[in-house]
Amino acid sequence: MNPYEFAATVACPHCHAAVGHRCLTADGYERKMPCLDRVRLVEWPDTAQLPDTAPATRTTTRLCGWHRQAGGGAVTTHMIVLNGTKPPLSMNQRLHHQVKARITWQLRDEVYIEAKRQRLPRGVPHVTVTLHYRPARNGVRDADNLVATLKPCCDALAKGTPKYPGYGLVEDDTPQWMTKTMPVIHPAEKGRPGLLWLEIICSESQ
Repeated sequence: MNPYEFAATVACPHCHAAVGHRCLTADGYERKMPCLDRVRLVEWPDTAQLPDTAPATRTTTRLCGWHRQAGGGAVTTHMIVLNGTKPPLSMNQRLHHQVKARITWQLRDEVYIEAKRQRLPRGVPHVTVTLHYRPARNGVRDADNLVATLKPCCDALAKGTPKYPGYGLVEDDTPQWMTKTMPVIHPAEKGRPGLLWLEIICSESQ
């Protein structure tokens, strides 16, 4: 789903983009994702009501299911598929700090928008987040390198701060509220492009 299908129905209070126009960066370039201030003004429809404009392998967000844990509390599992076919950030990269900051904010914006579109819960007691990566081709890869991509995603899901607000799935991304597991690298599938997705397990108890 193109987030501008809904975000562009209101003017942006941050970059002052008019209705029907994309948000702009400080340099005057069109933003891939709308400003978060604009996203917060939009009433997003239920996921079931959204037009299915993406291929089945690129479903942006979906509820995977729910079950009950041993203690009796309900556990729900959600999935957010990220744009791109490979991790945008890696521990081995040596990026200019401005380039890294731009990619980091793009990731945060993307996850925030998808979480709001799916209407994920807010203020849950605990959540476990895992980043999954299915590369286009098999090879030797270190799962540790994907932590650089996982971190901005987790920041977007947590409540954040007044200056850098997040979605509010949990109060903070510290271990008390959020468990970040080691990223999982899956075998490549012939003829299929690379795929990145977040598995989000929400628990009623900490």
